[in-house]
Amino acid sequence: PKWAALMSKHNLRQQLYSRERLEKLCNSDRERLEKLLDANWLPPEKILVPSARRGRANANQLSKEEPFIQLKRGKIIELDNQRFVLMIEIKQGKENQDIKLSFKLIPHGADTTSLPSGLELALLNPSGKVVTSNTAKTGDNQLFLPPNPSKPATMDLEKLENNLKKGKVFQIKITLNGQSKTEPFPVI
Repeated sequence: PKWAALMSKHNLRQQLYSRERLEKLCNSDRERLEKLLDANWLPPEKILVPSARRGRANANQLSKEEPFIQLKRGKIIELDNQRFVLMIEIKQGKENQDIKLSFKLIPHGADTTSLPSGLELALLNPSGKVVTSNTAKTGDNQLFLPPNPSKPATMDLEKLENNLKKGKVFQIKITLNGQSKTEPFPVI
């Protein structure tokens, strides 16, 4: 009965349909973004210790402002007998296929507060060349890629999906004391 009155008003009905259409589009795009990662990439609340989660916004928020979709995921990386959390943040705007990517490496564990000096985080293109990198200095508690976290990398989602189908993926490389580990992005 209450919906009948709402549905009789043309402009209110249009607003409702527009919102439903927006939610369907958003869910479809969210699924596309999630397909870039596999099940080993977890939401921050499942991977970060409580002290590392403090002050962080909801990891899967939908916003009326930019970004249209925001997805944060992380995974634990072990290297040289130390554990780190590699975080990825993917944002997609309302108007286009461009996605904004940023990566962050932080120490894992309640008693570890800083990264070891010399730890390197690098983004490699599909041919293996370094696109950008960042190296931890003494006392750093996080490492970003791109190095300026306010300027994330921009990629075309459709092109990234097509490259994935061809097996052409970027690599996130973490190096410490001559040892390295790479993680593909998007995940094959």
